[in-house]
Amino acid sequence: MECTSCDITYTDKSNSTKTIKHTTGKWEYKFDQKISFELKLSIKTSLASQQTINAYILKNKETVFGDVGYNQTTIAYDIQNARGSGVYGSYKNTDTNNGGSTGGSTKPTSSVCGAKNKSGGYCKRVVVGGGRCWQHR
Repeated sequence: MECTSCDITYTDKSNSTKTIKHTTGKWEYKFDQKISFELKLSIKTSLASQQTINAYILKNKETVFGDVGYNQTTIAYDIQNARGSGVYGSYKNTDTNNGGSTGGSTKPTSSVCGAKNKSGGYCKRVVVGGGRCWQHR
């Protein structure tokens, strides 16, 4: 996970929910042993301005699920079924120097498939709109 001045809520090794306030830069949490519960990671900016948040769940340093969100992001990954889900915040344009147009929003529209493949790894194809790629639907 990477952001500037964020509050992070995550599932720890004992399947408990923990929160860290005002984290800045890169943050990671490692599991030394195999786990069987759903991983959950929630990030919310503590800044008043727009901020991009990168949040990913990795297995053996390979992305299995995650994406980029704005101002707040919540991702969950079901270890048993190799399925991820996410809710990504939107960016609200407050620039008044753009010809008088204010407001508007843009939501990230892609994520990683994350389906388990025959070799035991996870599919890294980027899919538009979330969900699975064409091969793993």
